[in-house]
Amino acid sequence: MNDKDQQSTESFVQNLIIKYKDDREDISIIGSKLKYVHTEPVYDDAHPQNGNPIDNKKTTKTANINQNNLKQLLSFIHSTDFFKFKDAYGADEGSRFHLTEIYVKDGNLEKTVQFRESPKFPEHPPADFDRVKTHILNIAKS
Repeated sequence: MNDKDQQSTESFVQNLIIKYKDDREDISIIGSKLKYVHTEPVYDDAHPQNGNPIDNKKTTKTANINQNNLKQLLSFIHSTDFFKFKDAYGADEGSRFHLTEIYVKDGNLEKTVQFRESPKFPEHPPADFDRVKTHILNIAKS
């Protein structure tokens, strides 16, 4: 790799932030650094009739992400027109909902998209929102 390619890659990485969050997953990609926290509810086996978790078990993973994987992810995000999505889909801010949020910062482009899932509010984000979510999850879990 020559100096110009090295600078281009470093610039690309320095200006990249991707975050994903839902009830169980919290993923942060800053530059080429990944932090992935998976939360699993713990239930009381002695009282199975109580459907509420008694605790949460958190698993944290940190890693460096391959530059090619980052470039593919970012290229995929751009191909979905993610930066043109509405800011929020689903339930109104004050309602009850399950939140899924994706944040992407690529240089000067910056966007947060929320899906506030609720049976009372049938609006869903474009299918590409789920594709971006899946791509981020796959990188974090690999």
